[in-house]
Amino acid sequence: MSSVLPVGAHTDDEARAREPGPRVGDSASRSRRVRAEDIGLFTELTGDANPLHTDPALAARSRFGGVVVQGGVTSGLLNALVAEDLPGPGSVFLSVAWSFRAPGTSSPPGPR
Repeated sequence: MSSVLPVGAHTDDEARAREPGPRVGDSASRSRRVRAEDIGLFTELTGDANPLHTDPALAARSRFGGVVVQGGVTSGLLNALVAEDLPGPGSVFLSVAWSFRAPGTSSPPGPR
């Protein structure tokens, strides 16, 4: 990829600062321990009360072996990464195609 540097630019860093958006090789990361309380708040907000998310005893007997975090919680965390970190404020998803390869599980209640 080639680009024309604006008049007065002296380094690649200065040119990059003028070019919006992420570039190949950029990365960002976030982490969050999802707690039962978080699942409860998401359930209240969305109405997604699937017992795999809300009933620990039933979820423990499922093929997942425990409570599964709603996919919306996972995708919401990815939304925050895009909106806050890469590329950052002012960005929005116009299209997404999620593929959940494995379930997210919650942590026991306790401090974050």
